[in-house]
Amino acid sequence: MTYTIGFMDSDGEYSDLRKFTNIKITPRTEIETVAANVDETILSVDEDGDGEIDKTYKAEANERGKLVDNSYIIYIVIAVSAVIVVAVVVVIIVAVKKKKKSNNNNNNDEKVTVKMQYCEKCGKPMTADDAFCSSCGTVNSLKEIAK
Repeated sequence: MTYTIGFMDSDGEYSDLRKFTNIKITPRTEIETVAANVDETILSVDEDGDGEIDKTYKAEANERGKLVDNSYIIYIVIAVSAVIVVAVVVVIIVAVKKKKKSNNNNNNDEKVTVKMQYCEKCGKPMTADDAFCSSCGTVNSLKEIAK
């Protein structure tokens, strides 16, 4: 199909012709446009009559209609999504590493070094918390624990 729309100037001459050529149509094709003298004329084509625009053509003053290609929007959406996924992964990795480091520091802070002491009578290892030697029963005279 070829569709041409013309607009008259102040002298009554058709000085602005916009032509859309080679528009493929079927018996179910529906086409929408507005016949107004504006900067650009849009021709919306629903090729299969399902109510969704399949192709859009645009023409400015004295131009042939050109197919509007909006596929770049898909690439922008994919790129932005990829950046968001990478950012989320980086944040998660940093948070996990920070938590591990924090846990390691906490574990190091919580470690208590107990200096082993020995029973004065039998020499068995014991701490200052032991009330008596578990081997010989001698009362523990040591009262401080070294940290």
